[in-house]
Amino acid sequence: MIFKKNKIIFYTIKNSFFSYTLEELKETFSMMPANLPEYWKKIPNKVTDDKIWYQGHRNIKTCSGFINLFKRSMVFRLPFDLHIIFDDKGIVQAHIGTTDVKLAHNFLHLHQNFQFLEFINQPQYKFILKIRPQIFMDSNVPLLCHANTYEFNGCEILPGIISDAYKEELNFFMPILKACKEIHIKKGTPLFMITPLNDQKLSVKFEEREINNKFGKTFSNFKKFVMKEGIK
Repeated sequence: MIFKKNKIIFYTIKNSFFSYTLEELKETFSMMPANLPEYWKKIPNKVTDDKIWYQGHRNIKTCSGFINLFKRSMVFRLPFDLHIIFDDKGIVQAHIGTTDVKLAHNFLHLHQNFQFLEFINQPQYKFILKIRPQIFMDSNVPLLCHANTYEFNGCEILPGIISDAYKEELNFFMPILKACKEIHIKKGTPLFMITPLNDQKLSVKFEEREINNKFGKTFSNFKKFVMKEGIK
């Protein structure tokens, strides 16, 4: 019997208009203990206040749900400064790190409301913003991408499952409130988590690759990327 090695490869296209060094890629995807929130260091290993008796003086450091989440997840940290100015119709101006402002459209895309928003009863939102950090991935395990809720940083990220057939561009989606006129997210901000949907040993690698003209055709591969089985 041949056993398949579970692996994820994140890579940059070195001959494209925008690329990362391998070190920058590694800094973008942090794993335990580097993926833990900053406040983790401030939490004592045990509650010492004698007035507190609940659950044997335990705190979140003995919460298996919290530990397992970070142990089995990578945290995506924004690899550039992001500054966007909106009006009620769309993006007025955008800056992606030190990249030429004319290239910002390669990183950002607004989903039209007829694609999603106009069908939900949430009138406080005006756009769904798609962010394309120009990072690609090749994984043979399904991955859950979801908000890094324990950061409490106000960044709302929509969840989704990436199938093990997906070997394309990594992207994520942010709903934008009608009241929002501007967002400014600093480089290194933890935005979302990537959690493999199994408990097997996993190898994560980072690579530089040459450009492949097939990218940008993910929609035509819809049937290929939808998982075959649901819950019965």
